[in-house]
Amino acid sequence: MPAAQEYSDEFRQRAARMVLDERPQAGGQLEAIKRVADQLSVAPQTLQRWVEQAGAKETSQSSAATPPAEPDTYEQGLLLVQRGELDKAEALWRTAAQAGNTEAATGLGRLLVQRGELVEAEAWWRSAAKTGNIDAANYLGLLLVQRGELNEAETWWRSAAEAGNFAAATVLGVLLMQRGEPDEAQTWLRSAAEAGNTTAAFNLGLLLKRRGDLHEATRWSRAAAQAGNTDAANNLGLVLEERGQLYEAETWYRAAANAGNTTAAYNLGLLLKQRGDLDEAATWYRTAAEAGNTSAANNLAVLLEQRSDLNEAATWYRTAATAGNSNAAYNLGVLLERRGELDEARAWYRTAADAGHTTAANNLRILRGQQRS
Repeated sequence: MPAAQEYSDEFRQRAARMVLDERPQAGGQLEAIKRVADQLSVAPQTLQRWVEQAGAKETSQSSAATPPAEPDTYEQGLLLVQRGELDKAEALWRTAAQAGNTEAATGLGRLLVQRGELVEAEAWWRSAAKTGNIDAANYLGLLLVQRGELNEAETWWRSAAEAGNFAAATVLGVLLMQRGEPDEAQTWLRSAAEAGNTTAAFNLGLLLKRRGDLHEATRWSRAAAQAGNTDAANNLGLVLEERGQLYEAETWYRAAANAGNTTAAYNLGLLLKQRGDLDEAATWYRTAAEAGNTSAANNLAVLLEQRSDLNEAATWYRTAATAGNSNAAYNLGVLLERRGELDEARAWYRTAADAGHTTAANNLRILRGQQRS
């Protein structure tokens, strides 16, 4: 794989100026860095370093130094977008794009996507990508994936990743993971993760866990979790639990669950149930179930049934079963059969059996035999 190239000095200087321009609206430099990093698809840590370098350079210059250059057309368009003046931004970028400004063409494409004008957005991104704009190549790949054109998306992402776009390296790595090419996926994800891309670190952690490298999976999942990625925090909990580090696993599950991660809430419930904390387990199962997690709904119903709260148990079994959870359909059938509601019990056994639940199929045969005799 070709080595990733660094961003140009011009790009770094422009990014640092954008942070300075954004500070008044953002309320501080850290938030400004976060916003601009998202706009430019660079790691916040990298952008912060550029800003610090730009500040040091400015400090070292004499007081007679020339003032900073005025924002270019692309930056002016970004400022208009931030102020909500989208029509003005579009007009400005369209004029510049028609004159050959690829950054303006890239920004124009993003605006057009927001308005649902995907055909024209693709045309501008394709034009800019063909002339070497790596951000446009990345966006073009994202658009192509939405249409199911994975091969061409991979081509554009690969070109952008090879030119140093870590957002493209990340999505390329994810695509390669999905295609069953873990070695190359790991290479691209690691390059982006080492550059500070949180999404890449999360996916690298997932891939390494699947490959059995729990030590490295812990490292990268932790890096992404500490950067605020709740999916990574949940994955870190899974890795730590597999390594037997249950206390720290609980800590990360809890952090992610408190931040609204439904899967982490479910996993926390599982961990708490295993150690006998049934009341709190039920609380987290309920949180996840109310957010649509059918496994959590089924497990909550099991706990409720054990507490003899059969009506609410039936409600949660029914909720999960209706959403396609075959275990819940089977459990609902068992509960209804015990209550003598045989017709509905048979219906739910059939639903579970049709989904491949062998015990439900057996119970259905037994119930039919009893009703015939």
